[in-house]
Amino acid sequence: DKNIEGYIVASKIASSMLSTTDIVYLDVGRNQNVAMGDHFDVHMFRDTSSGEAVFPEMVGELLVINTQNDTSSAVVLKGGDELRIGRKIRYKK
Repeated sequence: DKNIEGYIVASKIASSMLSTTDIVYLDVGRNQNVAMGDHFDVHMFRDTSSGEAVFPEMVGELLVINTQNDTSSAVVLKGGDELRIGRKIRYKK
């Protein structure tokens, strides 16, 4: 089972806001066991009301369409207002 985490590092469009069908670039690739067809959840971390605990919130889903040694390209399958460059990604089992 894959245990892959990384980040969205760039997008094909010149915008910080991402939406469905946009192409994004990830900082993980073949060397990290990423393959075409892999799905990733996109997470952000939001403070609780106390400000002490932090928990992940899923804000999108990606499908890998191309891999290089240490990077990948993916298409946004699901996303909303909080889907942005710099968000953490986690392999979806």
